[in-house]
Amino acid sequence: MIKCEIEIELGAQIGRGASADVYEAVCKENGRRVAVKVINLDSVETDIDEFRREIAVMMLADHENIVKYHCSFLNGSKLWLVSNIASYGSCLDILRTAHPQGIFNEEIISYIIYKCLQAIEYFHRNGQIHRDLKAANILLDADGRVLLGDFGVTRTLGSAKSMARTFVGTPCWMAPEVLEQSSTGYDVKADIWSLGVTAMELAHGSPPYARWPTMKVMLMILQNEPPTLSSMQKEKDPTNKSKRKFSASFNNFIASCLKKKPEDRPSAERLLKHKFIKQARKKADDFLITHLLASLPTETLADRFSRIDRSSSTHEEQKQATHRGKFDLTLDEDSDDGVADDSSSDDGRTFTSGRSGSASSNRRSLHADPDSAKAESYESEDFFSSTDDGEPVPEYIPHPPQTADAPAAASPVVDNDPNLIRSRLGRSRRGVGRLVRL
Repeated sequence: MIKCEIEIELGAQIGRGASADVYEAVCKENGRRVAVKVINLDSVETDIDEFRREIAVMMLADHENIVKYHCSFLNGSKLWLVSNIASYGSCLDILRTAHPQGIFNEEIISYIIYKCLQAIEYFHRNGQIHRDLKAANILLDADGRVLLGDFGVTRTLGSAKSMARTFVGTPCWMAPEVLEQSSTGYDVKADIWSLGVTAMELAHGSPPYARWPTMKVMLMILQNEPPTLSSMQKEKDPTNKSKRKFSASFNNFIASCLKKKPEDRPSAERLLKHKFIKQARKKADDFLITHLLASLPTETLADRFSRIDRSSSTHEEQKQATHRGKFDLTLDEDSDDGVADDSSSDDGRTFTSGRSGSASSNRRSLHADPDSAKAESYESEDFFSSTDDGEPVPEYIPHPPQTADAPAAASPVVDNDPNLIRSRLGRSRRGVGRLVRL
C-alpha cells in the first residue's frame, strides 16, 4: 500500500506496455476503484523535464472521451499515474477475446472512431499530438464510454504551425512523415493517419503489415501505396469465404485518412462531418454495451490480462522464430515467406528516438496496387457534409471541478511560458506528496 495523503492499495496487474505496467487499485478514502500506471523512467528516452511538462498539461485535460488522471508522483525511478479505471479494458483486448478477425458491424466501428475523433479534435485544438493512436490505447469503461488513453508519447506544439521531429509511436500505426524523419518534421496530421490504421485494425483484428518484422513494416509504409480495406481482406481471406464487403463511406473514410501527403488528409474537425461518422451521432450512450460488450465472456481484467499475456508471449516467440535469419527487406510480390497472418499483433513496443536517420533512403518503384483504381472511385463522391455532424466539443477547462467520489487531483501551476510549467511531480500536495510505504 502507498500513502500519499490519500491511500492507494494496489491490486492485480491488468496491463503492460513498452515502459509501463498497469494495476487495478482502490482509493482507501472512498473505496473507489482506480487504475495505477507505473512508468519506468529509466526505459523512457524522453527528457525528464519535457516529460514532467507533458504530464502537467495532460492533468488539465477535461473531455468525456479522454482518460481522467487524478494525481501523479515519483517513487524512485518510477512514475505513478492514478486515473479512472476502464472496466472493459482496451479495444485490443476485446478484439483478441471475441473478435480475432475483426468487428464485422461497421456501426460499432463508426461509433468507436467517432468518439476517438472527438477526443483527437480536442487534443489538436489545444496544440497537442497523441502520436500513439491504436486499439490498445482505446479504452471502454463500465458505461460503455470510449476513452482515449496512454499519453506516454503525447507532444505539445508551441503554435499551430509548429512541427514535431521525434521518432515515436508504434511502427504499424506510424505515418510516413514520422518514419521519414525529414527536416520539416510532422504535425497533428500524423494522428489522422494512425486513426485510419486503427479503424482498419478494428475491422480486421490487426493493423496492416502486422505479420512482418519491424524494419520491413517501416519500409512497406514508406514504399507501398496506402493499404485499403479490400487489400487487407484479400490478404487475410484470399478466397473471401466470409463474403465480407465494406461500405463506400467506410472505404472513403480510410482513403481520406491514409493519404501519403499530410496536407492531403482532412483535419479531425472535418472528419467529424464525414458520412461514415455521421451514422454514429445519434446512437444511445449504451450502444456499445448492447451491441458489443454484453456478449463478452465474464472475467476480471486481471484474469483477461493473464490469459492474453500468456498467449501474446507465445505468439511473439513463434513470430521471432519464424523470421529469425529471414530479414529480407525487398518488397517484390514473390518475397512472401508464407508466414501466417497475425490476428492481433501489438506487442506493446513503442519507439522513441531522437535520431534523424531516414528509413526512406532505399526507395524504389513498386508494383501498382490492384485496388488503387477502385480506391480512387471512392474519392469521386462527396462523403463530407457541409453541416456540423459532430456533437459540440467542450471547451478546454484549465481547472475542472472535482467529483465527490474521485481521488482529489492537485491543480498544477502553469505559467504563461510553457517552458516554465512547474512539475507536479514530487511536490508536497494532496495526491502528489512524498511516498511512504506502509
